[in-house]
Amino acid sequence: MVPCWGMALGNSPFPRILNRKRTRLSPWAELIEKEVQFKPDAAAEVYHCVTQAAYVGMFVRTAGGQIPIIRQYRPSIEEYTWELPAGTVDPGESADEAARRELLEETGLISDEMLYLGKFLPDTGRIQADAYAYYVTTPVQAPRRVAEEGLTLRYVDHLELKQMIVSGEFRHSVHLAIYAAVLARGIPLD
Repeated sequence: MVPCWGMALGNSPFPRILNRKRTRLSPWAELIEKEVQFKPDAAAEVYHCVTQAAYVGMFVRTAGGQIPIIRQYRPSIEEYTWELPAGTVDPGESADEAARRELLEETGLISDEMLYLGKFLPDTGRIQADAYAYYVTTPVQAPRRVAEEGLTLRYVDHLELKQMIVSGEFRHSVHLAIYAAVLARGIPLD
């Protein structure tokens, strides 16, 4: 078998990170420069990625079957987006604690049950951050209209969400992955 130097083989020390340099860009993001050597005697290649605090995202359903979604302005893409309730993990906080906090902050809802769906990688080519996904149920029958300043809270049913996905109105890729994880687990949504 001919070795493929793009992947680590068994006990092979390659690829190997020779050096990392971190540059703080803001309170929310850092740029990481990495020197990577892919095979013996090869020159190191420089790669860059962005990192941030770990991320949590939740597919939430109320007792009445409604799904809260959030609309907010995203400066990175210079437009408003529809998303699931989500946010970052604060220092000293677990992903579960962050999910409960973000749910309350963004929707005013308190979780009844939280099912951990897994740890996702938002963009393996450019972003070094973990994204924790949950399916959450809440005992609230009638949606509460409380949301963080700058956010618009809307409740949709499953059919409306599917229509928003098909039309491209709901297109946050990590949140689409959370939705796919819910479907893959066979969680009934209709």
